[in-house]
Amino acid sequence: MVLDQVLQQLDCRDSVDLFGSVRQLRLQRCHMVQTEGQYLYLHQCVRDVLRARKLRCDQENLQPLYDHLNYNSQRETLFSRR
Repeated sequence: MVLDQVLQQLDCRDSVDLFGSVRQLRLQRCHMVQTEGQYLYLHQCVRDVLRARKLRCDQENLQPLYDHLNYNSQRETLFSRR
C-alpha cells in the first residue's frame, strides 16, 4: 500500500516523502511497515523505479542521434573505397 502511494506521488511530482507516507498510513493501519527491513525494501523499490526511469529517459534521448543514420549508404561508401 505504501509503495503504491509513493509511486503515485512520484508520478504527480518529482519528489517523494517516504517517511511521511509511512507515518500517514500508520495512523490508519497501526502495523504497517513494522521492521527496518520493510522500510529498506520501500527505499530500494523507489530507488529501482527512479533508476529505471532515468535509464529509459537516457535511451530516449540517445535514440534521435541514431535515427538519421543510413547504414546502407555508409556501408556502400566504405566498400566502394576499396
